[in-house]
Amino acid sequence: MIVSMFTSGRIIRRAVLAFLVALTTVPASLSQPSPRTVCNKVPGTTCLQLTLTGEGTGRVMSEPQGISCPSICVATFAPYRQKVNLRAIAASGSAFKGWTGGCLPREAPTCVVSLQEATYVIARFEK
Repeated sequence: MIVSMFTSGRIIRRAVLAFLVALTTVPASLSQPSPRTVCNKVPGTTCLQLTLTGEGTGRVMSEPQGISCPSICVATFAPYRQKVNLRAIAASGSAFKGWTGGCLPREAPTCVVSLQEATYVIARFEK
């Protein structure tokens, strides 16, 4: 396994973070995997995928229910064009540092995603 070749998982974590940041800066049609590979997409619904990054820890919940990350980080929402509220909750000793992707406002612990297409959001927590 690749991870066993490194004395620290930090190298892998930074490479994954760099990859995820790159996904949010290139048009979705060119860089991101199809949400159908990670989400049960049915007509009239939209997929939301969330990733947690950073040196800290925390969780993210959605309203309406569906996302409860780090346990459930991918969900399909209906109807199409629905607005989903995400709320970041930092663990003790960590702080929420912002959103990347389709969530606004970027700095606040609560943001809104307008699901017009498959959307990828990253929540960053630091110590």
